[in-house]
Amino acid sequence: MGVVETPALKQAKEEITRLNEELELRVVQRTAQLTAANEELRAVIAERRRAEAALHEAQRTRACRAVMTMGEMAAALPTRRTSLWLQSLPKVNPACAGLPDPRPTSPRCTTRLPA
Repeated sequence: MGVVETPALKQAKEEITRLNEELELRVVQRTAQLTAANEELRAVIAERRRAEAALHEAQRTRACRAVMTMGEMAAALPTRRTSLWLQSLPKVNPACAGLPDPRPTSPRCTTRLPA
């Protein structure tokens, strides 16, 4: 003996099918939204990292140039005190390519080279 499908049962099954299809569509749409949001966030993060690296490099260059300028100014004053001060400065590490970094935490520019 089979199940008798009443009009109410048939309508309930159709409603369940329609709701399932609607839910599937909403899942697909929301997944697409989240994927787009993730891609946008990754792009923002990458841009901020590039900007941060550029800022650090600009700060390093500026600090190195300031130290070079101080050294040049001191070199222009030929006194015994200035000469002693210049001798006390660390020699520039060649890895800095002419831009000494005065920060003590930087191993690239504060390494003393043999005289």
